[in-house]
Amino acid sequence: MFLQNVFQHQLHNTALAWDVLYNTMEEIKAKYEILIEDYSINETSLEEVFLSFARKQYGQRKVEESKLMRVLKCNCK
Repeated sequence: MFLQNVFQHQLHNTALAWDVLYNTMEEIKAKYEILIEDYSINETSLEEVFLSFARKQYGQRKVEESKLMRVLKCNCK
């Protein structure tokens, strides 16, 4: 059985250089190699920005993700 734990963190410092970010992640991965098998760094998509604004505008009303985003996030094998 394959178990996957995912931690997601959003950085708000847009001035942070990519090489600094990757080097920092490599140091953390080396330090915690038993806990961290892999990591990824991604930029926010335009759809994610739109959904964030929509959630703020509509408050408690549910904002649906597109079918494409649900398929992309699926861990189905």
